[in-house]
Amino acid sequence: MNNMSLSKRVALDVFLAVLICVVAVGAFAYITQRGEIISESANRALAVAKTVSAALDTEEFASIMESGETNAYYDGFKTFINRVLKENGAVYLYVLDAEYGSDVTYFAEGFVDGYSPDEEYFFGATEAADVFSEEMYETLATGANSSTGIYNLGGFGDMISGFSPITDASGAVLGVVGVDIPIDEAMATLNRTGLYMLIVAVAALALVMFIALVTIRKTFTPLTHLSSAMNQIGSAGNLVFSAEVMESARKTAAWKNEIGVCAKAFESTLSRLRYLESTLKAITAGNLSIGVEVLSEKDEIGSAIAGLVEQLNALFAQMLSGSERVSQSAGRVADGAKGLAGGAQRQSASIGELSGAMAEITQKTRANATKADQAAKLAETIKSNAEKGGRQMDDMTRSVKDINESSQAISKVIKTIDDIAFQTNILALNAAVEAARAGQHGKGFAVVAEEVRNLANKSAEAAKDTEKLIADSREKAELGARISGDMSLSLAQIVQGINESSSLIREIANATEGQTFDITKINTGIDQVAQIVGQNNAAAQESSGASEEMSGQADILLRLVSRFRLKESGQYDKLALSNTKLSLFSSDIDRIERY
Repeated sequence: MNNMSLSKRVALDVFLAVLICVVAVGAFAYITQRGEIISESANRALAVAKTVSAALDTEEFASIMESGETNAYYDGFKTFINRVLKENGAVYLYVLDAEYGSDVTYFAEGFVDGYSPDEEYFFGATEAADVFSEEMYETLATGANSSTGIYNLGGFGDMISGFSPITDASGAVLGVVGVDIPIDEAMATLNRTGLYMLIVAVAALALVMFIALVTIRKTFTPLTHLSSAMNQIGSAGNLVFSAEVMESARKTAAWKNEIGVCAKAFESTLSRLRYLESTLKAITAGNLSIGVEVLSEKDEIGSAIAGLVEQLNALFAQMLSGSERVSQSAGRVADGAKGLAGGAQRQSASIGELSGAMAEITQKTRANATKADQAAKLAETIKSNAEKGGRQMDDMTRSVKDINESSQAISKVIKTIDDIAFQTNILALNAAVEAARAGQHGKGFAVVAEEVRNLANKSAEAAKDTEKLIADSREKAELGARISGDMSLSLAQIVQGINESSSLIREIANATEGQTFDITKINTGIDQVAQIVGQNNAAAQESSGASEEMSGQADILLRLVSRFRLKESGQYDKLALSNTKLSLFSSDIDRIERY
């Protein structure tokens, strides 16, 4: 819907409105007519039923139903029923007894030709109670007249039934009269009428749509031309239109309605845009001496273009006066840039030499740091070995002390052995004396005692020799203990000296590493300085080239600006553009870009 043209949308709205009206009117007429047919048919059925009920003699009705036999009155009543059916357009009439169970008992029935039921019900015949409508039983129960709606009776078509009670003088309901009236013909007539109305409505709708389309096309064609032209201006910026569009706008502008106002506004807008177009083309061609017409204080585009012309006059006048100064200044800048480039090249060479020297110092310092670190590691190794020798010397001193203590214990044992040998010698001597006293019998014992004494003497001699050796060993062990103690003390002093030497070497290594780090930072700084000097050198060379180019461009600019025709050349000779005017010029340019 949003992409549909306005003319199509209006045509669709008119079509829908007319269609809704036609459908609503037709539906209302059909429903009203149908209701009238149903109401009229129900009233006719009730009228016939009430006529028959009123004509029936209730006493005769009760007597016949009670006796179960018909009489002359019954025959006359049957004739009356048939006459009523023919006169009133009903097709079937029946009179039923009020007493019923699962079946209903007939009093009489009548029907016209062509509407005979499948089975005729004479007096006293019965039929299932569920065949009859609820409205009939309502009449039997309440004694009030009632009628049904439309229902289909099989092959007899659509029907409407009316029921009227048969009451005695006391108001008791004795039976009911039912009348069936067909409505097929009336409904067919209604349907034909509805069809005719539908055909007429469709024709009227087509005529209305044709008139509406013609009117809408005539009304919206100028709007289509105007919208196409405005879209051409907005999307393509083209102010040249076809002859058809211009002729349509001219004719439409004479209309005395809103579309005519739009056409006049379009012509006025187009005229203003073409004026502004010619003005901007003149400015583009270099003519800054033109005047710009400003329509009102709210004419922002006119004011912006007028301000643009004034600012461009001031700008180009200032550019004319400043181009020569720029050219001279550019020459001086170029000379200074050349000198700066030469100095930067010399600085770059000096920095390169300094960087090489610092690189050599860095290499030697790193070598010293490596050797100092190796010396520190070697000192640590020597320190470790010296500490190990000290611990081994302490172990040896403790072993010598243990040997000395063992020698003393052995001396005590040997002393004991010597005492035992002395005692054994005395015992052997006593045994020899006793053997001599025994005479012949003691000879063998004397020999043994002699051998024992010899062994005791040898043991005493061996103990003395051993004692001498142990004493000698103990003296040497004491000497070794003193020597090992002295060596342990010397090793401790050596370890202490090695510790001090290692600490000094480690400090030298750390200081060397710090010097290496500092020299590295110095090298980094020198590299950065060299890079900056190189950049300065390149920038100076570029500045020199740019200055020369700027001098040439200043001359070109002077020639280009001289092509513009200003309002009064002397008016802007001494004009200096302030920051405020430059800001105003920028804002004017921004406004022009927005438009």
